[in-house]
Amino acid sequence: DQTFTKPALSILKSSSRGGLEVCLAAGFYPNEGDMVLTGSDKSDNLNLNKAVLSSSGKYFYAGYSKETIKECKVNDVVVPDKKDTGSTGGGAQAKCPDQPSAKDQGSQSSRESGDLNDPKSNTLSLVVTGLRLLLAKAVAVNVLMTIKAFLV
Repeated sequence: DQTFTKPALSILKSSSRGGLEVCLAAGFYPNEGDMVLTGSDKSDNLNLNKAVLSSSGKYFYAGYSKETIKECKVNDVVVPDKKDTGSTGGGAQAKCPDQPSAKDQGSQSSRESGDLNDPKSNTLSLVVTGLRLLLAKAVAVNVLMTIKAFLV
């Protein structure tokens, strides 16, 4: 059903020395082929069949390397490390094809914070509040019974 979508590639570098370097392939379809991480000494081929499928139907995959990543390639999309091309910065990035719009981000944040019109959330909130009141009442009765026991 979906059409072929090229990935957006980014090379991410750890801020600490000796940390892992990552090539992130985002928003691609299908999850076929290999990610090729080219370092100074060797190249690593990583199969994309374990890529994660998002709710939008696009795949995401992160390839890790302990060595410096000079170039990352997935499905004929290549992103070189910006340090190697003479520019400044800690990593390279290609344009991401499906950036969520501000409208989508706003609706997502309202879903994450809890929708006040959702009957399931309202019911759950009411049940939790009722249980809290019941617990408070039980504690109060136990305290009163303990005081009564000491007075008698």
